[in-house]
Amino acid sequence: MSKSLNKLLECLESLNDPRQSWKVLYPLEEVLLIVLAATASGADDFV
Repeated sequence: MSKSLNKLLECLESLNDPRQSWKVLYPLEEVLLIVLAATASGADDFV
């Protein structure tokens, strides 16, 4: 993985996750990384 991607993941991992732990299927940093990648590639909805 590139250094910049590692740095981004470190920043995302430092965020507080307010979700109830027993309801979490995916780590917050992974969800946010996917959202950022999709937005950067032009996604504008979930369909």
